[in-house]
Amino acid sequence: PTGIPIGISEAAFELMQRDGLSASGAAPVVGFVAADDLVQGNHFGTHLRPHHNRRSNASVLDEADARLKAVLGMSPLEREKELHALVLDEARQILVRTPDHLGSQLIELREGLLIPYRRTFAGILVKAHEAGVVVRGVSHYAKTRLDTRDVGLINFGSGNHATKTVEGMLYEGDVVAALLRALLLNDRSMKGVNLDALVRAPLFQDRSIGYGRIVAGDDGYEWGLHISSSPPSRDSWDDVLHGWVKVNKRIGNPSGVLENRSTLHVTGDKHFFASAWAGGDLYVMGSSATHTDAFAYMAGGLPENNAGVTFIGLPVDGPDAAEIRVQHLKPKLMQDFLTSGKPFPWKEFLPHSV
Repeated sequence: PTGIPIGISEAAFELMQRDGLSASGAAPVVGFVAADDLVQGNHFGTHLRPHHNRRSNASVLDEADARLKAVLGMSPLEREKELHALVLDEARQILVRTPDHLGSQLIELREGLLIPYRRTFAGILVKAHEAGVVVRGVSHYAKTRLDTRDVGLINFGSGNHATKTVEGMLYEGDVVAALLRALLLNDRSMKGVNLDALVRAPLFQDRSIGYGRIVAGDDGYEWGLHISSSPPSRDSWDDVLHGWVKVNKRIGNPSGVLENRSTLHVTGDKHFFASAWAGGDLYVMGSSATHTDAFAYMAGGLPENNAGVTFIGLPVDGPDAAEIRVQHLKPKLMQDFLTSGKPFPWKEFLPHSV
């Protein structure tokens, strides 16, 4: 309502928190995946690409000085309006000066997403527990003490931008998962919850890849779950999933846990939301949470990013038991509900949630 801009993921969490869904067990979802590029890093020389709305510091400060002097002669109502407008202008300028430094970006993520919405993350885990949702990674089936490919209910990927910024010596997913576990550790609702198993950053050597199975209830269908920061193949920018569907025929079952079951494959990296049902499996690519920039021209001419947050609904009793839902929540719709103050129709948007 104040008009201060927030990010796309933050907007979805804000809607849930504002509508009381960050309370323990009240979240309408039982899992979370951020598959790729949690932060930008400085892989593509972002410091060389100033934002097209970024004004000079001198211009911003001089204008702020002049406007602050001018409000002294205004009526109380005029002063309130002018100060509000000034704060919004300053906020927009802050947002187009996001840090190029990787460590500073991780601080922004912690303070902008993990801390303010930690109750929503906790609510997701409590809801999953109450609904009997269980996720098991590769180590459970392979009977090993550790397998870094294990998926959880909350999963953070690592992308090429941050990883290549530090030449592969750090994976941001590991850092972010550890930060969230630390924030939830002393939460009373997390008593008895194995955070190490449920808040994960899957890794297959130097790739953010995870495998496992997920089931709701004792008699539910055990879905395969495969998370990959980027698809192993892409035909073109015109179809970002078809290449993955094709190569999956020859990839087979590298984890040993996806055999003879429908599987949810989740990925990111290629900027666009896309989904497909093929060969008994569901493929979903999450979109970029950023606006379209000059990279669209560098990559040969791409359309506008179809940014948003995607919600996936799998039938408890298997793929033939009910409809599969892939709902893409776009920024404009979230903005409309946040600015109007109207409650979001979660029950209609995500019907029959466990």
